[in-house]
Amino acid sequence: MVTTRPPVIAPHGADLRERVKAYRGLTDQCLFVQDRSTEDMIFSVGEVIAHFSRAMTLVPGSLIATGPSSRIDVTKGWFLRCGDEVEVEIATVGQVRTPMVAAPPSINES
Repeated sequence: MVTTRPPVIAPHGADLRERVKAYRGLTDQCLFVQDRSTEDMIFSVGEVIAHFSRAMTLVPGSLIATGPSSRIDVTKGWFLRCGDEVEVEIATVGQVRTPMVAAPPSINES
């Protein structure tokens, strides 16, 4: 989904939700991974934007993905798989859905 709304006026404190639709066995599971606020981020929204804008030009519609929430626990052996779908939503901005697909074959593979 692409949004054309005006920029968020106060990004610090915006609701942030992440859902993962996982395909395991014969049933689909909607795993609610994160329901947080941008206030919970280690770096503020402004700091993240400043960091990225030093290395690249950010244009309207740019999307910055910063990684998983602190609730992700890889010690439980749960990882994204091909066919899973990740949905991220920021209140007042919009949402984006990303399907997980298999990596393309490497050029170096024989």
